[in-house]
Amino acid sequence: YRDGQNCEECQGRKFYKAVQHRCIQNSRLKSLVCAVEGYWHSWTRTYLDKVDRFIVLSRFSLNKFVQYGLPEEKLALLPNGLELKEYKPSYQPGDYVLFVGRLNKKYGIFTLLEAARRLPEIFFHLAGNGEDEEKVKKFVEEKNLGNVKLLGFLSPDKLKQEISQSRF
Repeated sequence: YRDGQNCEECQGRKFYKAVQHRCIQNSRLKSLVCAVEGYWHSWTRTYLDKVDRFIVLSRFSLNKFVQYGLPEEKLALLPNGLELKEYKPSYQPGDYVLFVGRLNKKYGIFTLLEAARRLPEIFFHLAGNGEDEEKVKKFVEEKNLGNVKLLGFLSPDKLKQEISQSRF
């Protein structure tokens, strides 16, 4: 992830690209360490020979790992989703949109907040925390978003309640 978008320049074992773009904390030295580590693990076949199974959380990730050379038989898809049988449908849903996830720019949290700014008549509940949590709080305060409620990290039971009572 670089310059606000996904980057695949290291594909094909071109790890030097990470140094060129200072991908690790905007540091050439840290990026160099990671690039050397990438070459080392590639040469020693660490991930191909020493790891029995990789867990991936989406079909997209699974396809990317296969594209980058990992054998599909070593990948186990374990979607990060909901167990639907634990939820009963609500025929009178609440009046808010629910976001559940990391408060992180790359996951689109500021795009959602901009939508909330443009739609003051719709309420938004945000469940989660993350590296951009303080920036999110500041954005909500500066833009005076009275329709946004920051819930923080929720226990599984509280999260289930929020999901059940949300509009979507």
